Amino acid sequence: MPPKRLVHVGNSLAVIIEKPILRVLGLGPRAVLRMWTDGKRIVIEPTGELVPSRTSAPKAVSPYGTTDRFALERRAVYVELERHYGLGPHHLDQLTHVPMRFVWYPSWARDLDLESATPAERATLQRMEHCRDRLREGDGWDAAIASALQAFPKE
Repeated sequence: MPPKRLVHVGNSLAVIIEKPILRVLGLGPRAVLRMWTDGKRIVIEPTGELVPSRTSAPKAVSPYGTTDRFALERRAVYVELERHYGLGPHHLDQLTHVPMRFVWYPSWARDLDLESATPAERATLQRMEHCRDRLREGDGWDAAIASALQAFPKE
């Protein structure tokens, strides 16, 4: 991807995000983003929340077929782990409650009904989020997985 330049928007500066990236992350004009820096880079991530609409129009469905904020957050965790930290099948095998094909995880996480989820299914989601948080703090995969398994053990 080519380097980005800041552009003036009113009295501020902005970064333009191309449509393919917006589509992959399921973002639109009402998406709420979280932004932080580690002193060397700027990180922007979706929260899964939407700014309330000013009209009573029906909710738009994301490209992933859901308006469920929690499903979108689960997808965002997976996307960050895969794209930013190199999540692979060998990592996923250690974190999931049952063996799962790598390509199936995003759909499973999106479609999971949290109210009827088993404790093992909930623990899988918690381990994924815990790993993401540990990786953000600078841990490597081995340490992040060990920490996640200690915090949310497999049954």
